[in-house]
Amino acid sequence: MKKIKMMMAGLAVLLSSCSQTEVIKWTEARNYYHVGETRLPETMKITRQQTFDENFGMAAIMSKDGQPTPIDFNKDFVLAKIVPETDRQTTLQPLALKKVGDKLQLTYRYTQGARQSFTTRPFFLLIVPKAYEKLEIEEKMVDKE
Repeated sequence: MKKIKMMMAGLAVLLSSCSQTEVIKWTEARNYYHVGETRLPETMKITRQQTFDENFGMAAIMSKDGQPTPIDFNKDFVLAKIVPETDRQTTLQPLALKKVGDKLQLTYRYTQGARQSFTTRPFFLLIVPKAYEKLEIEEKMVDKE
């Protein structure tokens, strides 16, 4: 009987840990531009500087916070959410990153508005601690304010 109780307690602990949610701190990288084509919405997990440099360039501007955000691939990796080029006013905004079980859940806002006279390729870059690099990405899109 004692063994059964111990096994049940262990099983309860194991099952409760599977569904725990952990909020992950991230930093949004600024002052970069996307290089290349994206035909479909894409989420990239970038773990090496070379791969990052093949997909993004630095876009420094002359202001107080005009330098690109530094990224140390020895400590961090990058999650890039990229949508195709559009002529519509577009909001693509990261909202949350959580560890849910064995997945990273990325929540973001994506809205499109009126047509514009020019095109843009909306994207965002999140710098995430390397400890979460092996987890599979799960996306959750929110389209309301």
